[in-house]
Amino acid sequence: MGTGWGIALAWTAACTLAAAAALWLTPFIVKAIGIDEDRGFAYIFAAALAIFSTAAQVPALAGILKRPRGWWAAGIMSWAAGYLLVYLATLLLPAYLSGATFSIFPVLGGGIGLVQWLYLRRHVQGAGWFGAATFAGFALLGVLFGGVISELWGLVLIGLIPGLVSGAELGILVQGQRQAAGSAR
Repeated sequence: MGTGWGIALAWTAACTLAAAAALWLTPFIVKAIGIDEDRGFAYIFAAALAIFSTAAQVPALAGILKRPRGWWAAGIMSWAAGYLLVYLATLLLPAYLSGATFSIFPVLGGGIGLVQWLYLRRHVQGAGWFGAATFAGFALLGVLFGGVISELWGLVLIGLIPGLVSGAELGILVQGQRQAAGSAR
């Protein structure tokens, strides 16, 4: 098991680089499949972000998971759950809230955090705090932006801010688990 801060740094870097890669590749994917960029960018970016985030997180979790390949299913399902909850929220929330980024980001983070917690609870003691940190990271993103993210650099922050908050919590959990294992000897 790696050090807590090493895992926190790897997690944050994975989330940030995945968002940057999704942002960079999305225009090429949109053009390659021939859909209207104005209508298709958000959907392709969302799918790319889910896939790239999951792929980047697998090596970051290799130090704490016995079989990090299992994270592929958990990672993709967590983003799918988050996107589904966002979709349901846009249907159920009053019209003045459904378009607000602040109301959507915590919903996305809650869905992602819940599914990731369901997987990580078998591997990391106190993983519920990781799910809460994922929610908090996305809520912080919503507070900082308040409105729709339209700047390209803002899309990279979709990886950085939640990755930093959840990565720090993952590092704290791993470090605590490591210290508990060391004192039990």
